[in-house]
Amino acid sequence: MSTSNDTPPKPVPNDPQLIEFVIKELKKGAMPADVAYEVCRRAGVQWPEAEAFVRPFAQERQRQRRQKPKPIVGLLVFIGIALVVGVTGVVVLKTSLERRSVAPLIYEAVTPTDSPFKSDRFYRERWVEAGQTILVNYDVSMRSGHLNLYVSEKWSQSDTKGLYDMSREDQLFTLTKDGRGQLKYPVTDTGWYGLRVFMTDFTGRCEVAWEVR
Repeated sequence: MSTSNDTPPKPVPNDPQLIEFVIKELKKGAMPADVAYEVCRRAGVQWPEAEAFVRPFAQERQRQRRQKPKPIVGLLVFIGIALVVGVTGVVVLKTSLERRSVAPLIYEAVTPTDSPFKSDRFYRERWVEAGQTILVNYDVSMRSGHLNLYVSEKWSQSDTKGLYDMSREDQLFTLTKDGRGQLKYPVTDTGWYGLRVFMTDFTGRCEVAWEVR
């Protein structure tokens, strides 16, 4: 939780080059979470600020894919978003996410007192079609703590606000000891799905990777 002594999070700068980068990457088909990570790295901001910065561009890109508008119309809409986009500051706990070629989520902590993931969540999102299966591969070396894995639908095709639908969140697995394995989650509805990781007093290492088949 934040306190009066917490330093406000750094906002994403309204940099035309950064906006151009986000738009180009989304047009190439990059996942919003991957683009947000690059925004974190390039602008030196926290994940929630980067995600909020990328979200309206990603939503507009998805709308364009459904409606297939003329290129000039899409460009004007993107420019409009760039002019009005703003980021609401949120104080969050610091994370240390490492990205690899297979795009796993890596969590490492030393002690429960300084764990950056104490009572925190992190997730990655993907667009998944109905009938596909989300495969979750996990490898945990835990000395203490508690770990839950969730799959949740972030927003549906009809919801353009990008709000979390927590009622659609399903717990996949609870882990209280060391282990590795694979979980399968069949998807019945098309939409954005997020793989969420919830840790409490976590000490050790957790690698979670997921794919869609």
